[in-house]
Order: sequence, then structure tokens, then C-alpha cells
Amino acid sequence: MWHPWIYTASVFVRRAVRSAAWAVDPIPKARRRAAPLPHRVFKHTSKLLRNDPGVAADLMQGKVANLERAINWLVLHSELVILERHRHSFDPFPDNGRVLPFGSGATVFFNYLDYRVFNPTPARMQLRLWIANGQLYSELRSVARPPFAYHVYARGGRREGARPDRYRCTELWREVRARDGGREVLLHERRYAHRARIAYRE
Repeated sequence: MWHPWIYTASVFVRRAVRSAAWAVDPIPKARRRAAPLPHRVFKHTSKLLRNDPGVAADLMQGKVANLERAINWLVLHSELVILERHRHSFDPFPDNGRVLPFGSGATVFFNYLDYRVFNPTPARMQLRLWIANGQLYSELRSVARPPFAYHVYARGGRREGARPDRYRCTELWREVRARDGGREVLLHERRYAHRARIAYRE
């Protein structure tokens, strides 16, 4: 049995639990800083909207989806550790025009589906985002020059099942190199697996 009040109550309870967890969380919270830190760790630029035919959900085209995706992409190219990330439950558009690999995004729902990262390094880091000319600009900066460079890529892509329950699966990996050490790969690191229902006609 479903009733709108049940959903409302469920959201209220989840938000209350999350707010209580925030209040006792010992991890320091980010603070606003106007001036950019001296060293750029990584930068990314993306269009705010997609106009590809076959896009299944207008919600996925908006600024929030772009913002989540950009932040996660910056974090993947840094020493920051992802504490909490929620994946999209469906793949809204085909790869035509896709800039970032499938599975590299994240989703949030205020305030109980969150995206949280932790800085294990002694160097302060700064996330900067701004909008200009229909583009979302994002960069991660630090007080110290980062020691490593990263290449993030998808592998092991495959399809499972049949429509309407057909899924796309992949794994996100990254190569770690010393920033001043040439092209030698120090580590191949599996970040996470991604599985989402395909919401378009192939």
C-alpha cells in the first residue's frame, strides 16, 4: 500500500538521520575560500546541456547532473578518497558525444544521498566551479604541487539482459604516475564497478 504521506515521512526520517550524522561526524568540513590556491591538481570543462536524440530523461541533462559528474571526475584525478558515492540507476543516453567514460558520474538527493570525500594528505585542497558561456568550468587546486598524475578510463564494458531490463556494465580504473617521473605507470587501480539499466533504444 502506497500513500504520499508514507513517502513524505520516509524522506523526513532519512533527512533527520543524515542531519544527526553530520552533527557528530568527526571529519572536518570544507570551508569557503575566495582566492584560488596556487597549484592546479586537475581541471575539466563540460557543456551544461545535451541535445542528443534519444535522451531518456530531461533531469539528467541539467546543471545538477553536470555538477556531480564534474566533481567526481576531479576527485578521481587526485589523492582525495571517496567516502560516499551513489551511482545513477540508469544510462540515459548513448555514447555519441559522451566526453567522460560511462560510470564516471555520481548522483545526490538532498540530504540523505550524499557525495563525500576525504583529504588524507597534509596539503589543503580547493574545489572551484563556475559557469560561463553555457559551460561548466571546474578545477581542483592545492597549496602544494601534487606528487602524482592520473589517467582514468573504463574497461570490461558489456551488456546484460534484454529489453526492457537490459543493463550496461563497466569498471572504472585509473593509472597512477609520478608527476615528474615520465610515463612509467606506478599503479593500475580499480576504482569501482558500475551497472545501470539502459534507458534508450540501441
